[in-house]
Amino acid sequence: MKKHKNIPATIHPRSISQSRSQSHAPRIPLADAATVATEVMFAHSDSIEALQSIMRHPRSLNRDIANWRPPIKQLPRVIDHGELTASISRFRVGPRAMSRIHGYGERRKPAYLIRLRLTDPTGFEVRPEIAEGWVRALIPPHAATAVHEIPSGQAITFVWMVDREYQPLRSPSSMFAGLDRAA
Repeated sequence: MKKHKNIPATIHPRSISQSRSQSHAPRIPLADAATVATEVMFAHSDSIEALQSIMRHPRSLNRDIANWRPPIKQLPRVIDHGELTASISRFRVGPRAMSRIHGYGERRKPAYLIRLRLTDPTGFEVRPEIAEGWVRALIPPHAATAVHEIPSGQAITFVWMVDREYQPLRSPSSMFAGLDRAA
């Protein structure tokens, strides 16, 4: 895996909810997302390769049946945060979304919407810098602006469009308005 530097910060971190925090003191991140991404790329490259494989696997394609569940992967401990659970779903892109992407200036044809949902198996809220670090390690550094965060309670959900080679495409964040109710 390539060594990436200067990955731009584009995703706005959420603060921990007052109902789950132990104290009312402000939370100071112990590491930024770039530091987490660096550790993930070098210490857990096998997990990144597994996530990329799951993303391309036919089982990750969303199905309209009641018992379908997205594939999950347990992610190892990073920095001072415990293990996480990642679920990856892939949705086919329809003609309306394709025209919006082309209207936004993207020349490549979108094929799928990827949804990565990160949760803490113990039920606590996922720290934003840890989740963002995993995403930065998963996608190419030039594509960081293509990823959008969807607020979803205790979990952190990221979405992005990809072409048929699974390369992220630039897309307006307005395309994902309302997905927080669906996620």
